[in-house]
Amino acid sequence: MTDEKATIAFDLADPGYLGTTTAITAADLDRVFTLYLPFLGPTAYSLYQFMASEVAAGADEWADHNLVLDTLTLSGHRFERARRALEAVGLLRTSYQAHGASRGYTYLLRPALNAHDFFAEPLLASLLYTYVGDARFQQLQTRFGPQGRQIAASASQQDISAKFIQVYQRANSLSAPAGQLTEPTGTVTLADSAGDFDYQAMMALVHGTKAEKLAADQHFIMVQQVLYGLNEQEMATAITANINLDDQKLNRPALLAYLSQRFDQQRQPTLDQRAQAQARTADSEQAAVDQAADSTAAALRPEQAALYEAANGLAPLDFLADIKAQQHTFVTDTEKRILTSLVDRQVLPSPVINILTFHLLYNMNQDNLSKALVESIAASWAKAHVQTAQAAVAEIMQHQQKAKGQQRPQQRRSYKQRPLRQEPQFAAENQQQPADGQEEAALADLRQLKF
Repeated sequence: MTDEKATIAFDLADPGYLGTTTAITAADLDRVFTLYLPFLGPTAYSLYQFMASEVAAGADEWADHNLVLDTLTLSGHRFERARRALEAVGLLRTSYQAHGASRGYTYLLRPALNAHDFFAEPLLASLLYTYVGDARFQQLQTRFGPQGRQIAASASQQDISAKFIQVYQRANSLSAPAGQLTEPTGTVTLADSAGDFDYQAMMALVHGTKAEKLAADQHFIMVQQVLYGLNEQEMATAITANINLDDQKLNRPALLAYLSQRFDQQRQPTLDQRAQAQARTADSEQAAVDQAADSTAAALRPEQAALYEAANGLAPLDFLADIKAQQHTFVTDTEKRILTSLVDRQVLPSPVINILTFHLLYNMNQDNLSKALVESIAASWAKAHVQTAQAAVAEIMQHQQKAKGQQRPQQRRSYKQRPLRQEPQFAAENQQQPADGQEEAALADLRQLKF
């Protein structure tokens, strides 16, 4: 295992992801400076402090490693040496993923041991002693030992410290209100988006570990389940395949790579499917032109029903992949990360996320999901407590009506005709004759949504 890790060649062009097991405080940095610096060296200490300051400032991702190398004036080789020094003493854990949504290096910072645990650890204490010598070692033990005057306990001493009930005498007659904390209005839990997924039943199918070993990973697992739309057996198989043999814990980067690869393989069309898609391209484009030429030939209610059915029945990645497949393109790694982040925030349920995806790719004519647009619209919908696909469509209509009312009279301009986009199958099927009279007038504004 050690040799395998050592064979990964460092590439400064790879992205990096930063995180901490707990907040790194000023006291933690002081212990690293005083107790760890003598054997770590200034380069490794600077790297640790730089990573900690990045996380504290909210920077959890590097597009590449040029920033850290330029800031600390390091070569790639010196960076690797400093990183490995931090890893060896337990201040940093590094994982690497070659493919998938989280491709690159993941750095997880750990706080320094408290002084008592540090001096009780033979390896660390011996290392410090070797580098600083006896006099300095004793001085540091005194500095981090008990402070103030220490009087040895004796039989003549009596503990007169007050007890809790002596100070808070009415505490035994009071009780906290029954019930648990409730979620704020509009908050979406993963259980809501997971539908009928049974987490306990899934855990019963997992092999190679125990439930308590995965307790800390439950939220992470549920995010992936909602994102990929897996059932209990599929999720259990994925988890079992990515359990560490040494500590029986879940290998998160490996699971992410496994799920991403599985998704790509399932979505990759066969040669026959590619040929059929190419054979249908000309007919589909002509049909789209004919449909656009007669914009009143389609009533929208069946199309909306088909869209709602797809939005309610598909996981966010499956919904996006269906649209991309019908556009003869693919889901990018960036789009996977955007949807993962949105699901993890738990502000919108999956059907609403799917309508947001449709709105961006068709109504707003975007080639790919944009993080800025997704977060902006998601924040607006969360504020408006949008919880269903129908409510999302209504929110889009309301926004378009408001924008239409604010438009100034436009002068005549000549625009080049834009190429028509082929809409997804669930938004183009079930066409019917136009409604007449008042019904047609009432549906006129909805046609701007392209449903």
